[in-house]
Amino acid sequence: MKAKLPAVGIAITNVLSLFPLLLPSSTAMREFTPLPCNAALTMDDCDGTTSLSSILSSSPSLARIPCGICAIADLINGETLSAPNGLDIEGMLYFPPSASGILEVAHIIVQGVLKIDPPTPLDDARGRTNEQVKILLNGPDADVYMTPHNHNAAACDAGGSCNVGKRPIVVAGGRLDIQGVRDIVTEGDGNESCPAWVPLRSVEVGHTLSSDSLLSIGSTAASCWDSNNGGE
Repeated sequence: MKAKLPAVGIAITNVLSLFPLLLPSSTAMREFTPLPCNAALTMDDCDGTTSLSSILSSSPSLARIPCGICAIADLINGETLSAPNGLDIEGMLYFPPSASGILEVAHIIVQGVLKIDPPTPLDDARGRTNEQVKILLNGPDADVYMTPHNHNAAACDAGGSCNVGKRPIVVAGGRLDIQGVRDIVTEGDGNESCPAWVPLRSVEVGHTLSSDSLLSIGSTAASCWDSNNGGE
């Protein structure tokens, strides 16, 4: 299986598990399905009434975006928001084009929608952008046990939770809507550009990964985008 992750405007660090296909082989799981309570949820609901920062500040434990609710990721000017006990997206978490900063999180569970729009471009012919969203996974070195929404309660073991590994991003009945942007030209002749996609290492489902063959994001594209978007 070949997996790709959009690198433009988005950086995810320390990812050990990106997709449900890559869950630990010991995890006994049945099929997850979309949550019916999100059926009427649209972008019109992402009006700023609920912000990610307000949810994080009121959540002493696992932060949860309720089903049927859209929360805006109010990252501005490179600031950092922290979810030290993890983030469970039952509704929608939306990163608008203006989002710029770091989300530090122990793990992310997507039972609803994680939507990240392309960053706002600079007004120049090279298509550069000053905005960048970075997701830093910094949870403890211990397995995470996910308790699904009641709609998918039967999808996990009899105990009601699924072992989803360490510092994971788990899509369980939800979906990722992460948009990249076009390559930017780095040379005057237009022959060189920073890639808009970074391919992850090809792996086979069920294959045990050694320490030197974990899914790793290539550094070439990251350094290219950083140096051409105001970095050093």
